[in-house]
Formats: sequence, structure tokens, C-alpha cells
Amino acid sequence: MRILVPAGKRVAVYLAVGGITATNVSADLRLDVNSADVSASGIKGPLIVDAGSGDVRVTDVTGDLKLDTGSGNVEAGRVQGDNMLIDTGSGDVTIDHADGRVLKISTGSGNATATAVKADDVNLDTGSGDVTLVLVAGGGWINVNTGSGDVSLSVPQEYGADVVLDTGSGDIDLGGI
Repeated sequence: MRILVPAGKRVAVYLAVGGITATNVSADLRLDVNSADVSASGIKGPLIVDAGSGDVRVTDVTGDLKLDTGSGNVEAGRVQGDNMLIDTGSGDVTIDHADGRVLKISTGSGNATATAVKADDVNLDTGSGDVTLVLVAGGGWINVNTGSGDVSLSVPQEYGADVVLDTGSGDIDLGGI
């Protein structure tokens, strides 16, 4: 099925099983699936993806971002928005080139990797998994937590912020800070 959307409208797509691909959409977009992979690229406007199970991949998004999957990996690249919220119950989260005010990543079981990040408030939390954060700009608050896993943190030399790092079982690497 192909759906054409006029710019600036609000669109919601609900799918039980299969897959969704959204490209070059300028709208307030919600993609809600029960068991399916979701891919979105070239999105201008807020994007919400809610997947019961399935992988989520988004690139070139300008607007607030909320990605949620019960079970599945999440990949995001070249995203820009005030609020970037990513949550998975079980699966790895990888985000590259994120630019915004708030970046929050939470995974119950899986690695959380965020590279080339520009954000003022960063919160990375995993119950079981490694956490990697490479911050290239921003300033404010960094909170990194893993119940079981290693933490690797890299920030610009001139960075001034409150930083909280916590691991129940694992190593912490501050990358020469």
C-alpha cells in the first residue's frame, strides 16, 4: 500500500504484522505496529514509532523523536529535535549524529551506543548491557546507568557539566577525562 500525505498534516498508521517504510514525509507522523520492522527516512516533523516487536531504523529526521519497541533493535542516524526519546525492552540501541536538547535512551536488556551527540541533557540507562556515549557538543547533565555492563564516556575537553556514572557490575572508561 502506498499513502501520499500532504505536508504539515497529522498521520497515524497502524499495522498488525508486516513492515512499514516511510520516506520523505513532512508531517506529524505516528507509526504503530504489533509485530513488524519499521523504517523511516527523510521525515520533517515529530515522529513516533511504537512497535510491540520488530526492529526500528530511522535516518534524516528533523523533529521530536519517540521510538519505542518491546523487543527489537533501534538504529537512528542524523536526527535533530528538541526531545529524542528511545526505549526498548530487549534490544540494542544505536544512535549516530543526534542533535537536540534532550537525548534519553533506555533499554531493559541490550547495549546503548550514542555517537556524535550534541545535547544538553543526556540520560542513558540499560538494565543489562554496555553503554557508550561520544558527546561532541552540549553542556548540562549526563546520567549513565547500567545494572550490568561497561560504560565508555567521551566528551569535549571544554565540557562543563554534572556527570553521574553508575554500573552495578562492569568497567567505567572516561576516555582521558
